[in-house]
Amino acid sequence: SIKQLEIDYKKTKSEYVNCFLHILKFAYYGSEKNYLQGVKCCVKIISILKEHKAIYNRDLMVVTIANLCLYKTYIGKYYEAIMDAKEGLQYCIPDSRIYILMKMQEFHASYYLRDYLHAEECIHVVLNLSINNPGDFRYSKYVYYQCCTLFALKKYKEASAILNEPL
Repeated sequence: SIKQLEIDYKKTKSEYVNCFLHILKFAYYGSEKNYLQGVKCCVKIISILKEHKAIYNRDLMVVTIANLCLYKTYIGKYYEAIMDAKEGLQYCIPDSRIYILMKMQEFHASYYLRDYLHAEECIHVVLNLSINNPGDFRYSKYVYYQCCTLFALKKYKEASAILNEPL
């Protein structure tokens, strides 16, 4: 529980315990839809990971940055979410699922910011990664997002051509 981890952290002053305390708080705030507090927890986790090499974990860093982007998108801080996603991509292995997750965070924030040209670039990158399988449901979702973006850009013929392709 959060209370127990707070007690443990006060006793031990362990940054490892502090990191897990903030992970638990982050999860709690997310479940309560208190995204502003969730953002603060993500920032704290990132700070702990960067400052303490002994507990640094690249996967945890990437997942935390992805969630930071998601929560910033939820609270309307789209530009910040885009910048965070770009930072998060530096921690990702190219052409991996986690890379796609981070690029999609960048796409969503760009789309909601109504920066459709940037959103189009993001979805183009995702669709052209070799890890994608055209028969996969995720791939179909990316095609859908591509068409939504093309419609927003008033590129109706391109969107229509894609929608008329067999799956």
